[in-house]
Amino acid sequence: MPLSFFGIQVAIKDFHGDPLRRKLHALIEEDTAERAGVQAKQRFWKRFSALVVEAAPVFELGDWDLVREDSAQGVFDEWASTIEGGAATEAEELGEAVDEAHRLSGAPSYILVTMMVLVDRGSNADQTLGEWCDLPEKSWLTRQTFGHL
Repeated sequence: MPLSFFGIQVAIKDFHGDPLRRKLHALIEEDTAERAGVQAKQRFWKRFSALVVEAAPVFELGDWDLVREDSAQGVFDEWASTIEGGAATEAEELGEAVDEAHRLSGAPSYILVTMMVLVDRGSNADQTLGEWCDLPEKSWLTRQTFGHL
């Protein structure tokens, strides 16, 4: 069956002492076995989305895309590999050189949040995504749109 891809990524300004990063980590680290059922997954995503939407006033950057073409799987794979490739998490991946982003004194810190899904084209989920993403071009990259999506 043909698929549709929806992906959204926002950079949220991370203020010293703000509990958002800790809350997101705690939610993600909860036992994944408890998220096995559809209702549990729904509850997880509602809770996760609520935390992210609460931070909408400090969204700094973002991007989103809805692809309803045969290339949907390829776009999903590209987003996933790009994010994986840019997420150095092990000491061996980090190298010895100082990262320019950390060299600048007082440079802002961000929390990057990415959500991606593949859905059956023509399904209820696909139709809902289509309705949500049917926006005038001038509003595509506003904080309000990112909060809505």
